[in-house]
Amino acid sequence: RHTAYLKPHQAPRFRSADPELYDSLAALINSNDRRVAAIRERAILGPNTVFYEDRIHTPTPQQRRFERLQHRELWIAAAERAVAPCDIVFLDPDNGLEAASVQPHHKKGPKYAYLNELQRLAGGSRALVVYHHLSRSSDGVAQIRTVGARIRDALPRDYTLDAVWYHR
Repeated sequence: RHTAYLKPHQAPRFRSADPELYDSLAALINSNDRRVAAIRERAILGPNTVFYEDRIHTPTPQQRRFERLQHRELWIAAAERAVAPCDIVFLDPDNGLEAASVQPHHKKGPKYAYLNELQRLAGGSRALVVYHHLSRSSDGVAQIRTVGARIRDALPRDYTLDAVWYHR
Protein backbone atom coordinates (compact mmCIF):
# COMPACT_ATOMS: atom_id res chain seq x y z
CA ARG A 1 0.00 0.00 0.00
CA HIS A 2 2.74 2.47 0.85
CA THR A 3 4.18 3.29 -2.54
CA ALA A 4 3.71 7.06 -2.73
CA TYR A 5 7.46 7.37 -3.33
CA LEU A 6 6.77 6.06 -6.86
CA LYS A 7 4.42 8.90 -7.78
CA PRO A 8 5.95 11.21 -10.42
CA HIS A 9 6.07 14.23 -8.10
CA GLN A 10 7.99 12.20 -5.48
CA ALA A 11 10.43 10.53 -7.88
CA PRO A 12 13.05 13.34 -7.85
CA ARG A 13 13.16 13.25 -4.05
CA PHE A 14 13.76 9.52 -3.76
CA ARG A 15 15.23 8.39 -7.07
CA SER A 16 18.21 10.74 -6.79
CA ALA A 17 19.48 8.85 -3.73
CA ASP A 18 19.96 5.61 -5.70
CA PRO A 19 18.47 5.53 -9.23
CA GLU A 20 19.24 1.86 -9.82
CA LEU A 21 17.61 0.76 -6.56
CA TYR A 22 14.64 3.07 -7.11
CA ASP A 23 14.05 1.76 -10.63
CA SER A 24 14.39 -1.85 -9.49
CA LEU A 25 11.87 -1.38 -6.69
CA ALA A 26 9.51 0.45 -9.04
CA ALA A 27 9.70 -2.43 -11.51
CA LEU A 28 8.98 -4.88 -8.70
CA ILE A 29 5.93 -2.94 -7.53
CA ASN A 30 4.68 -2.42 -11.09
CA SER A 31 4.93 -6.17 -11.71
CA ASN A 32 2.78 -6.69 -8.60
CA ASP A 33 5.37 -9.03 -7.10
CA ARG A 34 5.79 -7.75 -3.57
CA ARG A 35 7.57 -10.74 -2.06
CA VAL A 36 10.87 -10.39 -0.23
CA ALA A 37 11.95 -13.42 -2.23
CA ALA A 38 11.49 -11.35 -5.41
CA ILE A 39 14.13 -8.92 -4.14
CA ARG A 40 16.50 -11.87 -3.72
CA GLU A 41 15.54 -13.45 -7.06
CA ARG A 42 16.18 -10.22 -8.95
CA ALA A 43 19.39 -9.52 -6.99
CA ILE A 44 18.13 -6.01 -6.29
CA LEU A 45 20.38 -5.64 -3.26
CA GLY A 46 23.37 -7.23 -4.96
CA PRO A 47 24.61 -10.79 -5.36
CA ASN A 48 26.39 -10.89 -1.98
CA THR A 49 23.28 -10.09 0.04
CA VAL A 50 22.32 -12.89 2.43
CA PHE A 51 18.62 -13.57 2.93
CA TYR A 52 17.40 -15.58 5.90
CA GLU A 53 13.82 -16.26 4.92
CA ASP A 54 12.82 -18.98 7.34
CA ARG A 55 9.78 -17.87 9.26
CA ILE A 56 8.99 -18.33 12.90
CA HIS A 57 5.74 -20.20 12.56
CA THR A 58 2.76 -19.31 14.68
CA PRO A 59 2.59 -21.97 17.39
CA THR A 60 -0.27 -24.40 17.43
CA PRO A 61 -2.48 -24.81 20.52
CA GLN A 62 -1.16 -28.37 20.87
CA GLN A 63 2.41 -27.19 21.39
CA ARG A 64 3.57 -26.75 24.95
CA ARG A 65 5.38 -23.60 26.05
CA PHE A 66 8.69 -25.46 26.05
CA GLU A 67 8.19 -26.62 22.45
CA ARG A 68 7.34 -23.10 21.31
CA LEU A 69 10.45 -21.67 22.96
CA GLN A 70 12.59 -24.48 21.57
CA HIS A 71 11.32 -23.75 18.06
CA ARG A 72 12.18 -20.07 18.47
CA GLU A 73 15.64 -20.92 19.81
CA LEU A 74 16.31 -23.14 16.79
CA TRP A 75 15.16 -20.31 14.53
CA ILE A 76 17.42 -17.66 16.08
CA ALA A 77 20.41 -20.04 16.14
CA ALA A 78 19.94 -20.72 12.41
CA ALA A 79 19.56 -16.97 11.78
CA GLU A 80 22.85 -16.32 13.63
CA ARG A 81 24.62 -18.85 11.43
CA ALA A 82 23.12 -17.39 8.27
CA VAL A 83 24.23 -13.83 9.04
CA ALA A 84 27.65 -14.75 10.45
CA PRO A 85 29.53 -13.39 7.41
CA CYS A 86 27.45 -10.19 7.27
CA ASP A 87 28.46 -6.69 8.34
CA ILE A 88 24.87 -5.39 8.40
CA VAL A 89 21.69 -7.20 9.41
CA PHE A 90 18.23 -5.85 8.64
CA LEU A 91 15.26 -7.08 10.68
CA ASP A 92 11.69 -6.38 9.73
CA PRO A 93 9.40 -7.97 12.32
CA ASP A 94 5.72 -7.58 11.51
CA ASN A 95 4.93 -5.63 14.68
CA GLY A 96 8.38 -4.36 15.66
CA LEU A 97 10.25 -4.90 18.88
CA GLU A 98 8.95 -6.94 21.75
CA ALA A 99 5.91 -5.79 23.68
CA ALA A 100 5.56 -6.46 27.39
CA SER A 101 2.17 -8.04 26.74
CA VAL A 102 3.47 -10.64 24.24
CA GLN A 103 5.96 -13.29 25.34
CA PRO A 104 8.10 -15.15 22.74
CA HIS A 105 6.07 -18.36 23.21
CA HIS A 106 2.73 -16.56 22.76
CA LYS A 107 0.79 -17.11 19.53
CA LYS A 108 1.62 -13.52 18.50
CA GLY A 109 5.29 -13.90 19.49
CA PRO A 110 6.45 -14.56 15.89
CA LYS A 111 5.36 -11.03 14.96
CA TYR A 112 8.03 -9.48 17.22
CA ALA A 113 11.80 -9.36 17.49
CA TYR A 114 13.04 -9.64 21.07
CA LEU A 115 15.95 -7.74 22.58
CA ASN A 116 17.90 -10.90 23.40
CA GLU A 117 17.68 -11.79 19.70
CA LEU A 118 19.04 -8.38 18.74
CA GLN A 119 21.97 -9.06 21.06
CA ARG A 120 22.68 -12.32 19.30
CA LEU A 121 22.32 -10.92 15.79
CA ALA A 122 24.49 -7.89 16.58
CA GLY A 123 27.36 -10.33 17.05
CA GLY A 124 29.46 -7.76 18.87
CA SER A 125 30.22 -5.26 16.11
CA ARG A 126 27.70 -6.04 13.37
CA ALA A 127 25.39 -3.18 12.40
CA LEU A 128 21.70 -3.78 12.93
CA VAL A 129 18.90 -2.00 11.12
CA VAL A 130 15.62 -2.80 12.85
CA TYR A 131 12.21 -1.71 11.70
CA HIS A 132 9.90 -0.83 14.56
CA HIS A 133 6.33 0.22 13.96
CA LEU A 134 5.30 3.05 16.27
CA SER A 135 2.07 2.59 18.16
CA ARG A 136 -0.59 5.09 19.12
CA SER A 137 0.38 4.90 22.81
CA SER A 138 2.28 8.20 22.86
CA ASP A 139 3.95 10.64 20.51
CA GLY A 140 6.68 9.38 18.19
CA VAL A 141 9.58 11.18 19.88
CA ALA A 142 8.70 9.68 23.26
CA GLN A 143 8.41 6.20 21.75
CA ILE A 144 11.75 6.54 19.96
CA ARG A 145 13.40 7.55 23.23
CA THR A 146 11.79 4.65 25.12
CA VAL A 147 12.58 2.03 22.49
CA GLY A 148 16.08 3.46 22.03
CA ALA A 149 16.75 3.18 25.77
CA ARG A 150 15.60 -0.44 25.77
CA ILE A 151 17.87 -1.27 22.84
CA ARG A 152 20.73 0.68 24.45
CA ASP A 153 20.39 -1.41 27.62
CA ALA A 154 20.38 -4.65 25.61
CA LEU A 155 23.44 -4.00 23.44
CA PRO A 156 27.07 -3.46 24.44
CA ARG A 157 27.87 0.00 25.84
CA ASP A 158 30.15 0.88 22.92
CA TYR A 159 27.47 0.03 20.35
CA THR A 160 26.41 3.15 18.43
CA LEU A 161 22.68 3.67 18.32
CA ASP A 162 20.85 5.96 15.89
CA ALA A 163 17.17 6.32 15.09
CA VAL A 164 15.56 7.35 11.84
CA TRP A 165 11.93 8.33 11.93
CA TYR A 166 10.26 8.03 8.58
CA HIS A 167 6.68 9.10 7.98
CA ARG A 168 4.95 7.14 5.29
